[in-house]
Amino acid sequence: MIEEKRKRKRKRLYGRAKLWEISEDRLPDQKDLWYSFTHDISLNGIRIVTGKSVHPDTLMKVEFSLDGTEKTISIEGKVQWVKTDEYKFNRMFQLGIKFSEPSPKASLKLLGYIYKKDLSRFN
Repeated sequence: MIEEKRKRKRKRLYGRAKLWEISEDRLPDQKDLWYSFTHDISLNGIRIVTGKSVHPDTLMKVEFSLDGTEKTISIEGKVQWVKTDEYKFNRMFQLGIKFSEPSPKASLKLLGYIYKKDLSRFN
């Protein structure tokens, strides 16, 4: 049996995401932007599915929506792991991105989304 290493609850999150590779010496640029898809999320990070390979320890900016609306959350983080998925005619990559320091507003949105069902029993 495989032991679960995650310390935080994860929740499925299927939607589009924007990714930027960033560095400490310059700001992200539109030319560095590419689109991908979200898979699941926790308070500490997000799993992204993309067609572009990225190395672990790469600094990223991720922008995504929790509810499918135009309201987005933008968080920086670091790629912790990369998994390659081979399909018939293409290769996809799963990226595990650990959030650096989400803003208090982003953290509250994440809490509300991840624990919504658990918190509803207290109303």
